[in-house]
Amino acid sequence: MIEIIGHKSQIEQINQLIDNKKLSHAYIFEGQEGIGKFLVAKKIAANILNVKDLENEAADINIIEPEDGLIKISKIRQLGEEIILKPTVSEKKVFIIRDGEMMNEAAQNALLKVLEEPPEYAVIIITTSSKEKLIRTIKSRCTSFKFLPLSNDEIKRFYNNEDIDENIISFSRGSIGKVEHLKEKGYVQDIINIYESLKNKNLLQLNKAFLKLKEYKEEIQEILELIMLKYFDELNEDYARRIKQIDIIEKCRQNLKKNANFDIALDNMMLELWKLEANQ
Repeated sequence: MIEIIGHKSQIEQINQLIDNKKLSHAYIFEGQEGIGKFLVAKKIAANILNVKDLENEAADINIIEPEDGLIKISKIRQLGEEIILKPTVSEKKVFIIRDGEMMNEAAQNALLKVLEEPPEYAVIIITTSSKEKLIRTIKSRCTSFKFLPLSNDEIKRFYNNEDIDENIISFSRGSIGKVEHLKEKGYVQDIINIYESLKNKNLLQLNKAFLKLKEYKEEIQEILELIMLKYFDELNEDYARRIKQIDIIEKCRQNLKKNANFDIALDNMMLELWKLEANQ
């Protein structure tokens, strides 16, 4: 199994419950996307079932994952049918629902029925990056563990000293999943070029970077959000000006969501940002 980076406290707490035979029937692992909640869930499942290789050795594990961004009621009904069958090898039977916030209302209500009277041998683990999307009655029947973002050093350790752009690590906000996403997209340097050309008042570099930015029409919301993050990181440097810059970018994001003209919205945003820097 892949080495787990971080989350030592959560793993130790749950393993102690396993050792003391004080496991609850249902858990929620909550935390931002891509920080390893699902990997931890699989590690915990392996510990519960007392196997080293969850993929090849465990017969009493069931993993429910979203399909096309949704976990339908049919998946949860299937869980309900399987949970009443006793374990075949282990003393316990573990069900992992990955990205539980993807359950529609019908699926959540079906899960609630399972949680009302689960068999004593069953353990259900729900991972979620949006706990607020789970209905209150599900949350009240589960023990929650909060998973925090990884540190920059933990991310570097995960990649075993691979040369990862420091800006990607910073933008990831502690999420390995986000690191992978940004590495794949490849536009982080373009974001940095926009930011630095504004800060250095380099109009020639800004024009080049801005033209490049316009090539990312499909990803523009995320890119603008990342540019805002750069300004958020420097709030202590010049709070009033940074807030104005963040407001300018957020206004552009909202206008684009309302189907404003792409080029005009970006042109106006960049002009306002340039004026703000040029007047300093």
